[in-house]
Amino acid sequence: MLSEKVAIVDSSRYLTESEVYSLFANCGEILKIIPFDLPPGCLRDFPGLSHYFVEFEDEDAARKAIGVYVPPDVKVDPLHSSLGLLPLFESLQRTYGSSCCGSSSSSKRKATRLSAKKTGLQDRVAVVCCLKQYDESDLHSVFSTCGEIVKVHACIPGKSRRRRFFVEFAKTQDVECARRTKFPGFEVIGLAQNMQWMRSYKKCAKLGRYALSMHPQEAKSNS
Repeated sequence: MLSEKVAIVDSSRYLTESEVYSLFANCGEILKIIPFDLPPGCLRDFPGLSHYFVEFEDEDAARKAIGVYVPPDVKVDPLHSSLGLLPLFESLQRTYGSSCCGSSSSSKRKATRLSAKKTGLQDRVAVVCCLKQYDESDLHSVFSTCGEIVKVHACIPGKSRRRRFFVEFAKTQDVECARRTKFPGFEVIGLAQNMQWMRSYKKCAKLGRYALSMHPQEAKSNS
């Protein structure tokens, strides 16, 4: 059933298609991300500024999307619970094309990751403390709205009730965005301002010989 494969995204701030894709990238294959304007009669149920239909390859992926952790200003609902929007989705689906923003921009994201390796890594890493119930996929979903995530490294869980992750972003300003944005249950600090975590980060990330060098050419000559 088509409506079982589609999620509705409602956000109180403006989201781009790339940001929506990042929220659900770990749930399964995304076929289409379609922005839409709400009919007047639906504004009470979906009062946000950004609205998207997200069509998945299968129902299992859509169910994962409904349950995935998202920022507090984002709401996700199944299309089958709002069948009044089904005719609008079917109309937009026929005219919107077959490509998803995630696949069309994959080469761009790869280029971003490659260029990111040439900058000081510690400036692009956030140290995140949270409850043990969260894993790498949750971190991707939460912080992808702050910018392009290159990788999430998890520390080995200890006896504490909290876990620590290192979230590597593509840009320095993405770390500052993650620090400023208050996500319930997540404490964020910058690695550059807390270098005591560097040894732990190196151990978790198992980085190559160039990764922590501020000057890659110098690292090459010393290897």
